[in-house]
Amino acid sequence: MDRTLIGSEEIKQLPDDSDHWETITVPEDIESLLIQRNQKHFGQAAGTPFTQPPLQADVGYKADGYAAELILNGQIDYTCMSKATSLFIKHLQKRTAVTLDGTITEEDILHKLKHWDERTTTSPSGLHLGHYHCMWRDPQLRPNDPNQEFVLMYQKSLLTATTSMLNYALKFGHTYDRWTKIVNVMLQKDPGNPRIHHLRIIHIYEADYNMLLAVKWRQAIHHAEDHKLLNAGMYGSRPGRSAHDPALLEVLQNEIYRMSMKSGINFDLDASSCYDRILMSLATLSSRRIGMAPAPTLVNGLTLEKAKYHLKTTLGTSDQFYTHSTQYPIYGTGQGSGNSPAIWCFLCSVLFDAFESKAHGAQFIDYNQTSRLIYMIGFVDDCTQRVNLFESQSQPSSEKLISLMEQDAQLWNDLLWASGGALEQSKCSYHLIESEWTANGHPFLKGGKLPQCITLHKNESPTRTKQKSNYDAHKTLGCFINPAYNRTQPWNAIRAKNESFLQLLETNFFTRSETWTFYTAIYLPSITYSLPITP
Repeated sequence: MDRTLIGSEEIKQLPDDSDHWETITVPEDIESLLIQRNQKHFGQAAGTPFTQPPLQADVGYKADGYAAELILNGQIDYTCMSKATSLFIKHLQKRTAVTLDGTITEEDILHKLKHWDERTTTSPSGLHLGHYHCMWRDPQLRPNDPNQEFVLMYQKSLLTATTSMLNYALKFGHTYDRWTKIVNVMLQKDPGNPRIHHLRIIHIYEADYNMLLAVKWRQAIHHAEDHKLLNAGMYGSRPGRSAHDPALLEVLQNEIYRMSMKSGINFDLDASSCYDRILMSLATLSSRRIGMAPAPTLVNGLTLEKAKYHLKTTLGTSDQFYTHSTQYPIYGTGQGSGNSPAIWCFLCSVLFDAFESKAHGAQFIDYNQTSRLIYMIGFVDDCTQRVNLFESQSQPSSEKLISLMEQDAQLWNDLLWASGGALEQSKCSYHLIESEWTANGHPFLKGGKLPQCITLHKNESPTRTKQKSNYDAHKTLGCFINPAYNRTQPWNAIRAKNESFLQLLETNFFTRSETWTFYTAIYLPSITYSLPITP
């Protein structure tokens, strides 16, 4: 492996052979290379509009610049920027006049702690969740034990002190020194594949800081749900919605195409390193757009701006660290943060709103002439967009559909770039759904691929997106879906899982209790996950 490629996009294209990869076994070298990779990884968003003048100076790293309030109030227009960036900024305007409470209460803290598993890894300082759980757990003393009154008094004092410390930070825009030490833990995305770009980075934050983020952004997301402030196409990180919903919508959509013999394109998109490319300025603006108080967003931004990222390995926590600077900017709220899912939801809602204002989308009409227009459906970083001309008497040609989809897909690519993100185009694909007739007059779904394909332009460089046959499934949210309902790929996937579990059972000894736990908690959920929504 060329070490100069660590953290770059080119490393993903390296061939799988010994000429391009080397195995590092010296712990000190592993630590140094991982820190180097992480520093580059969290700087991927550099070069996007909000990291360059004029927005970089006008808005600021944590949205504390003069332009932040003007953007939220719709009083500034960056006509000098690209159309996509201007469109994105326009939709950052506030959607509500309500501002949520910017403080945290004892009840908020207790509610979070009672639903937070004590085994969760937290707190580089050593103040793990067990210390915080002391504030509410039953001391299990006898009713007449003379120490009971003192224990309950100390519990109350601990709770009051913790609440006061958090509210001090919120009131004065302060971050404590121990909050700024963040530990990175590396996990394999694919078991057995330790290549450096296949490692997932988890941030370990201080428990009380992470609790503050989780509480305040949870309140914000429920406020947004109650007042219908989020785009309807967003399904991830929202209460009452699941990963099954977008997959089911695609199944139903394919059924409509099959029965109506209409034509259309489904484009499956994947965002690159979504949480790790979130800009703190946009995290703040998109949160305040739906009513978040300024204080929690300021504390969050200040902490990440001052953060020192250490690495945890078998050697322990590294003395080396990387931090945000002008030369090596660090972005991303990170996986492991209590507010990252909500922030991504808020940011995507802005993107979806902006996209819908200009995109063609797809229309579906039922037998009662009830019409539904669908643009983008997304679950976290997995999104699907579609185009069709459902009402046309003569259905559009494949060239016309590809042209419409290229315009919509390019718009989404540009909006995502404006927000600091990027498409993982190697993981993107599309189905061109068209019907034909046999010589006997029977309809069938057209197979094969066209020589013409959807082309996107990134940094003025054209890149082609692969087309899948209608009989070839794509994997989305754990399900294999294709317009023709071909069952080969989902069947092979389930069979492979069964064989893997079989090997596990044959090479290990399980007690009766362990076998039942394995069957109910691991086997059944894994095998049956996709069955309710795919044939």
